[in-house]
Amino acid sequence: MRHGGELWLLLWTIDELAALNEGPDKDSLLRAVTERVRGCIRQSDTLARVDELRFAILIDDANEFIAAAVADRIRRNIRRVSLGSAEDPSPGFSVGLTAFRGDESFDTWTQRSESALSASVAAGRNQSLVKS
Repeated sequence: MRHGGELWLLLWTIDELAALNEGPDKDSLLRAVTERVRGCIRQSDTLARVDELRFAILIDDANEFIAAAVADRIRRNIRRVSLGSAEDPSPGFSVGLTAFRGDESFDTWTQRSESALSASVAAGRNQSLVKS
């Protein structure tokens, strides 16, 4: 049920996922990350895999503060995922956050999200970037 908040798209990736996908534990890593992410979002939010390296979360009835807080909570929880050995760093989480504008197409909205994610990764990874 909507209470006047906005619809937000969080487009995200696990930093260095391409390299991690080459390892023997890629499936267990993705399961662990998915479990952590699901624990950070509401049951009414939607979690999806977009492609090999990117994922999305749709958060309804939220504002920028709530969307950013969700992204931060996910980042903290993903950092707790073990990659299997002491010398492996915990995975990072880069995310682009965008609110849907009523006057834009879905394609425009997702392009803004992709731009925000790219800027987040370019800024040094393990970061959130809100793009208006």
